Order: sequence, then C-alpha cells, then structure tokens
Amino acid sequence: MAKRMLIVPERWEHHIAQSSIDHMLEFLDGYALYDAAKGGFQALPDGFFQSIGAVPNLRTAYAERSFRRELSLIADLAGHSGTMVHFLNGESATYLTPRHKNGNTILATYHQPRSVMEDIIPDKSHFPRHDGVIVIAPNQVEYFEEITGKGKVHLVPLGVEETFFPFGAPQGRVPRVLFVGNWLRDFPTLVRAAVLIKAEAPEVEVACVTPPKNHALFDGLDVTLLTGIPTEDLLELYRTSAAFLFPVADCTGNTALLEAMCSGLPVVANRKVLETGYVNEECALVTPDGDPEAMARHCLELVRDDSLRRLKSEAVRQWVSDRFNWRRVSSIQKDVYARYGWEG
Repeated sequence: MAKRMLIVPERWEHHIAQSSIDHMLEFLDGYALYDAAKGGFQALPDGFFQSIGAVPNLRTAYAERSFRRELSLIADLAGHSGTMVHFLNGESATYLTPRHKNGNTILATYHQPRSVMEDIIPDKSHFPRHDGVIVIAPNQVEYFEEITGKGKVHLVPLGVEETFFPFGAPQGRVPRVLFVGNWLRDFPTLVRAAVLIKAEAPEVEVACVTPPKNHALFDGLDVTLLTGIPTEDLLELYRTSAAFLFPVADCTGNTALLEAMCSGLPVVANRKVLETGYVNEECALVTPDGDPEAMARHCLELVRDDSLRRLKSEAVRQWVSDRFNWRRVSSIQKDVYARYGWEG
C-alpha cells in the first residue's frame, strides 16, 4: 500500500489550462506536487554518472530541466519507501527515476504515437522498469506493451472541462472553417483543402490558428492566419465556426480537438483520428488519409446544410460529455492508482 503520492506536473504553455492534463488534479485528492528547484549543478563527485546508470540524451524531448528535477527526486525517494510517483508527461519528464525506485512505485503518462517515440526517445531501456505506463489513446497500447510487457499498460484518455467551453448553438454559427494547431498536423492536406474551399466558396472564411513558422505555407492564399490569440477569442472561434478541419499525419489524444468538440463544433477529420478513439463516424465526418478534396467537400457541406450541422454539433458535444469530461477521466485514473496500492 502506497503511503504517499507525488505527481510531477507538466503543462505546455500554449495549452488552455482547462484541457491540459494537469487539470485532472482538480478532481484528485491526497497528492503532493513535485517540482524541484532548477538551480545550477553543484560539483559532482567522480563516478557519479556511473552510479546512477544510463545518462539521458538531453537533445531529445527530455531536457536539462527534467534531469535536474529527477536527480532531486531520486535523492528524495532514497529516504522513503511506499511512495507512488506519477509523471504526467513521461516523454519530457522521466528517464532516471524508474532505474532508482528504492521500493517505490513509478507511473508515467505517455502522449506520443509510435512514429514520434522512435525519434524522441532513442534509448528505451528504462521503460520496462516502470511499474505502470499510462497512455492516452488505444493506438498506443500495442507499442508500449511491446516494450514493457502486457499488464503494465493502462488507457486513461485526455479530458476537457465542459463548463469552460460553452456549447455554440448551430444557428449561431457563421460560414467559417477553423483549423487549430501545429503538432503532427498534415499541412499539405490542410493547404490544399483551403485552396479548394476558397475556390468553390470565396465567401467562406478559412481561419488557421497556428505558430508563425507555418504561415509561409499559406502565402498567396486568402486565409486568416492567427497566432497567440487570447483564450476568449479562441473560445469565440470554437463557438461560432461551422466546421473544424483536423487533418493529421499521426495522432493520439489532442486538446484542440477536444476543445472544439466540447464547444459543439462539427469535426472533419481523416481516418487516422478514428484509431485514437476520440471520434467516431456518428459524431464526425471522416475522410481517407491525405484526401483534401474529401475534406473540403465535407467542410462545405457543414457550412451549407443547417440540418447536418445541427446533427453533428449536438452529436459531438454529447460524445465528449459522455466520454471525456474530467470527472469521468479522473475516475479512470483513480482506478489505475488503486491497482498499484493508492486509495487517495
């Protein structure tokens, strides 16, 4: 039975708090956050790195800040047993701790698909030493079971705060197709779909909220490009657009997708998104992968067909409410903790 729970937080600055994984902590009890000081290294004794085991590759997702924090955490765990530690973002937060458990329990949530994991974490020798691995989508399970063995991998999806993302009435939506994001998006398909939409329906706005590094992809196109907009403006876009265009090259869980769906924004997504379990064909319009023609066609159907837009808007909001509200997600997470001896 675990006597103490430490949760190592991690939030990306561009994520809205109410759809970031650490918002789940609002629904958990009995834990302490662990985020050690990030000061400079002291002089290390000869042989130090040999004593702690493999040294991480600091050029990958795991950075120097995480290294400092883990050194402090390992020292803390050396003086305790019966502690459960949960890293909310395993890719960027843990490498050493599973090797130095000292009778404690180590869990970590991983967010990336197989294609990304192969690049960002070249040395995976610490994975079998996790007591449990938590994934956010079913298309990650097989990959992690190959590394850790069966029985250690648990599915806990991302969530969204329903009260923060108000439902946008279908009749209040304007002829706008909205795209939000950067990571793992299929930009060639997005750009071509935007060209097709504007060619057939110049009156339809295509709005893309994406970092400046992507803006050059849209040179010469009649596309509204937005970056770093206030949260209130993003909520307004979710609430008043007619279609959410979501082309991906690969995918697991995605906060922008959940935010859009929670707002009742009808989704046009490619088939890879189905593999994540975050949409189905009843609540979204699904296209083949890499098919801009189909994506453009479905977006214009949602703009033009009031009854279809209403149907998909209500379906997508209900889908999220039933499956991805933080209260339900936190209950699933608590069940995982209980399997490892923590009752909260």
